Amino acid sequence: DNCKLRGNYPRTIQALESCFSPDQLYFGFYENLFERVQLEKISSFLGVPVRPETTSKRVNVSEKTQTLSDELIKILRGEYDFVYDYVLDRFPVAKTLWTHA
Repeated sequence: DNCKLRGNYPRTIQALESCFSPDQLYFGFYENLFERVQLEKISSFLGVPVRPETTSKRVNVSEKTQTLSDELIKILRGEYDFVYDYVLDRFPVAKTLWTHA
């Protein structure tokens, strides 16, 4: 299933780390990507000037009116438990960004 493949962050991260050195990789989260400090971090990593105006237009944004039922959250959490566990352990900031994790 394409969604499961795209959402398998442990597999993707491990594949990237097998090909690139740590100084060649930048891991960030969409949930805080538009914050000034994150923009500065990614700009520094890429060696480009910080351009705050680039954060005014956001793409791939989910509608905030979407609400998942507790039952659906439980099902999805069970299906992707290994992903949540891996990411939450590897990137502690995800604990504050992923509110249903």
